[in-house]
Amino acid sequence: MAERLRRQFMESQPDWFPTQQDPRFGPPAKYPIFHTFRNRIECSKAGIHAPTVAGIAGTVKDGAFSICVSGGYRDDKDEGDFIIYTGTGGQGDNNFGTGNGKQVEDQSFTHPDNAALLRSFETKRPVRVVRGFKPNSVYAPAQG
Repeated sequence: MAERLRRQFMESQPDWFPTQQDPRFGPPAKYPIFHTFRNRIECSKAGIHAPTVAGIAGTVKDGAFSICVSGGYRDDKDEGDFIIYTGTGGQGDNNFGTGNGKQVEDQSFTHPDNAALLRSFETKRPVRVVRGFKPNSVYAPAQG
């Protein structure tokens, strides 16, 4: 029984930890700009933005590959080519992963995801932008 459960868990891993991630910066070859995915999991499996919850994908060493603008912070602003993106963190441990918690501290570049964005700024590498349907923006898709 334990082996069956282990196998079932391991076979479902791509849903939680995608193995396919396009680490290139900028637009991917397989999907045109403005392509709409049904949900974050589909977007993750395509390797466009790997995290299914987190808003920033990347590493401190290489920089941010992508961000997801999804209305998680009230100060975020999307004006098409100009985006104010709050970053991540500062909501306390009780709200981890929800994006809905009360801000208890400022975001910081000591957070690895925010540090990845800083690295992209320093290297001037492009960062993919994935837009969720929730933000109050004319640039957000109607669904997906």
